[in-house]
Amino acid sequence: MLRLAKLTDYALITVTELARCHGEAVRAAALAETMQLPEPTVRKILKMLTKGGICQSLRGAGGGYRLAQPPAHISVAAVVALFEGPVAVTACHGSAGSCVREAYCSLRPHLNGISAVLRNALEAIPVSLLLQDSSLRRVFPRAALPLAAHGEGEMEKGYG
Repeated sequence: MLRLAKLTDYALITVTELARCHGEAVRAAALAETMQLPEPTVRKILKMLTKGGICQSLRGAGGGYRLAQPPAHISVAAVVALFEGPVAVTACHGSAGSCVREAYCSLRPHLNGISAVLRNALEAIPVSLLLQDSSLRRVFPRAALPLAAHGEGEMEKGYG
């Protein structure tokens, strides 16, 4: 199953909370309290986000953390890639010589295509959309529908 790591999930929540602050610096302790996460975890995430250029660390009396760019310019893919590495459904995607079956794998081109679709989908979602209720339905209208609306019964015909 494709699943984001817990730290990546928390990073997306952190970035979304920073986006809600409209450029105002927020202290790590305040973020941790708002998100109900342990402060050391939030500090670790903020350090990685800062190193990755997604947020900025400000020192001094009004210091804290804020996004380095407007939320509309930060994609979900950027956050996921920072915490998970390149968005890919298999380890062999994009790295030659990483699989002993590479020379005769008939699935690699297809899996690379699936990886590209997933990556493009995450790149199409700016953090600003995560601040809005039901906004992803506008980006991916069919994905928000139940399977039955896609003709689930038709897909099962002839399969057992």
